[in-house]
Parts: sequence; structure tokens; C-alpha cells
Amino acid sequence: MIYNFDELEFKILTVDEFCHTDGKFNVSGRPHSALSFRTEGEGRFTIEGKSFVSKPGDVLFIPHNVSYEVEYVKSKSIVFHLVNCNYMQAENVEISNFAPVKVLFENAMKEWKERSCVNGMKSAIYGILQTIADEKTPRLESNDTVFLQCVQYIKDNFCSPSLSLKEICEKFFVSEATLRRKFNKYYNVSFIQFLSRLRFDKAFSLLLEGTSSVSSIARSCGFDDEKYFSRAIKKKFGATPSSLMR
Repeated sequence: MIYNFDELEFKILTVDEFCHTDGKFNVSGRPHSALSFRTEGEGRFTIEGKSFVSKPGDVLFIPHNVSYEVEYVKSKSIVFHLVNCNYMQAENVEISNFAPVKVLFENAMKEWKERSCVNGMKSAIYGILQTIADEKTPRLESNDTVFLQCVQYIKDNFCSPSLSLKEICEKFFVSEATLRRKFNKYYNVSFIQFLSRLRFDKAFSLLLEGTSSVSSIARSCGFDDEKYFSRAIKKKFGATPSSLMR
């Protein structure tokens, strides 16, 4: 999958928002690939014999030189056109918590229109793909009860700044090496990355609500250092906490 492809290579051609005319179309293969986030409407695609519906909040990838059929219904998307992309699998990724991905796409488009910074855009795309990878996790084995208990404990207590791998291991009588290995197996991330994702997701939601101060949101999500929190939010979502609140 594109969101977990280590050898991914590409160059930025354009970044823009597109409103598609309603109707059915046969689209010939194009010399560029397209990575898009659907903001409105639907796109009903048939690509290489596979049919699917791309809905608001979905991320769609169409490789270069691939023809397809599509029916658009009030469709609007933010699209990265890429050249020299070495990934060739068409796919539509459904994301349950798509708000952070939407912000990343919107900020990347704004940055491109203001500065056309290629390195910044490549960094933005890798950030988008990593955010999708964090959201798309494999199903846990139901008989791994100890690990399931550890995960639930983390979800119940991730807002505590003092929560640590050592604390969890001592509570559930499991070694740190085993717990690290299982996070990599089931989630393809480290314990710290898993914990940070929970904290950032909660912080993102609270910032969008805009009903609390940045410092109180940082503390309530397990961050002791407000300056670090602000830098981390800016790096992950491409926007400062105060701008997200606005």
C-alpha cells in the first residue's frame, strides 16, 4: 500500500483543488500520477477491473498511464499531481479519523500556491502518508489477551504525562522487549509513536473545538511542555495550535 511503501519516489508537478463535472467519463492513462483527498461528493471508479466509491474523507491514488472509468457526483478534491512516481497500485483508502489528513492536504495546497516549495511539498506528502499509516492498523489477535489489556490501559491513561513503557510492563508482567515487538507487529509503530498518536489525535480535536487555551489542552493531553507541544503540532499538522483553533 502507498501509505507503507518504503521505496516510494516521486516529483511534484502541481497541487490544486478540482471540481469535477457530474457525469460518467472514460479517462485515458495520463503521464502523471494523482494523490487526492476528496472533500465533497463521490467518485465511482472502475480501475483495472476493480470498482469502488471514493467518498468525502477518502484518499485516492491513481498511477500514471492507467486508464479508468469514473462517475462523478458533486465531486471536489485536493489533488497532488506527481511525476516519476514508482508506485503503480491504484487504491482508495478510507480513513475513519480523516480530519488531520484534511488539514494536511489543505495546508500543503496553501503552501504550494504561496511558495511552490518542492521540498516542503515532498515533506507534506510523506507526513500525509505517515498519518494514514498510523490510522490504518492491522487487526489484533483476539487471543493475545495480555497485549489487548496493555493497549486498553494505554488508551485509558494516555493523558497522564508520567505514563511509561516500564509502568505498563510492571503492571501486566510482560517484558519491555516483548511489548515493543508486539507494537511493531500489530501497529507497525513503536510504543512512543502509538502513545503520541493518541495524544495528538485528542489534542487536534480539542484545538478544533477552540474552547480551551493551548496550555490547558497540552496538559490535558499529556504534554508537560507547552513550547514542545506547539512545535510538535506545527510539525505534524503544518499549522500552529492557535491557527487550528481559529
